[in-house]
Amino acid sequence: MISFRKILCVCVSAIMFMSLFTVSANADENESTGNELSERVSEIAVFGDSISAGYRLENFDRYDYSKAEDCFANILCSHYGLEYGKTFFNFSKTGDASDDTLDVLRSADKEIIKNSDVIIISTGGNDVMDVVELALYDAFKNESENFRKLGINIDLSSLGAIEKTLLSVFSDPNAKEPLDRIIKKCTDTTVQNSFSNTVLKYEENIKEMISYIRETGSEAQIYFLTPYDPTSLAGSNAIIDSIDNMLSNISAKTLSVAESKEYGYGTYVEDLFSEFKDNLLVWTNLITADIHPNKDGHRHIADMLITDITSVLSRMETSEQAQSEKSVPYSNTIIYILFGVACACSAAIIVHSIITYRKKT
Repeated sequence: MISFRKILCVCVSAIMFMSLFTVSANADENESTGNELSERVSEIAVFGDSISAGYRLENFDRYDYSKAEDCFANILCSHYGLEYGKTFFNFSKTGDASDDTLDVLRSADKEIIKNSDVIIISTGGNDVMDVVELALYDAFKNESENFRKLGINIDLSSLGAIEKTLLSVFSDPNAKEPLDRIIKKCTDTTVQNSFSNTVLKYEENIKEMISYIRETGSEAQIYFLTPYDPTSLAGSNAIIDSIDNMLSNISAKTLSVAESKEYGYGTYVEDLFSEFKDNLLVWTNLITADIHPNKDGHRHIADMLITDITSVLSRMETSEQAQSEKSVPYSNTIIYILFGVACACSAAIIVHSIITYRKKT
């Protein structure tokens, strides 16, 4: 004879098991992944110019960008625990304009682009400097004989020589008249049109970059660093105003593209043009006639990126949780039905057992 007490214990155990099953199922639905947001960044690719390469920083090596530890790119590599050349890639090149960066992007390994969680692009500054240098080169060349008559040596043989020439000319009070003519030359229609075309070409290039990245199947967060204006402390003349205007327009174009319906998906902007405007002496090496960011400037850029990457990941996680919670009621309903059926069956067994037991006794 089966003991009534034994049957009752079996039934109660079954009910308790179903209860535990229900709690366990609910816990599984609500359980957090337990991963830190930063762990969701498992691969980063960087493209761009001398800023993202870490030019002029301590230990900078044009053949090994990983050595300049203070570079914002390397700060990110360390922050996210990535490995240089395996999960972190820096394709930057000093002197590259947006045309060059686009070419580098297209020639990079597509799997790296596709697998990257974050892609950072620093470009635009050399677009402006290249067209300004060309305009200045032509203007200085036309005035070179007049400068020599004043005892000023004009050397246009290289970029470094041009920089020294500019410094010597702009600091010489005897050079005012030829300088005025150079400045006037840089404001003529032809030069100004080339400046406007530079901004339009930059906009076209960054659109092409975004399109190409998405064509690889990449879902990466794309961050553009706008160039800042290193001349904003130098007073005002036609050349400086033109530089500021181009850089301002490039920044505005970048923000506009990132907000557009066609190119804005997963695209973000670090507006260094605005951010650095009042901090040039703090975050750059302008005191030593170097326009590049110093280690404090790179630290600030890295902090900007980390903050925004975290914010985007947080929003993504919140969205995923909300989506998951939408399906929870349906899962719970099925569990509750099964639990109810189990309880009903258990109750029926208990009642049947009690009736059978009483009849036999």
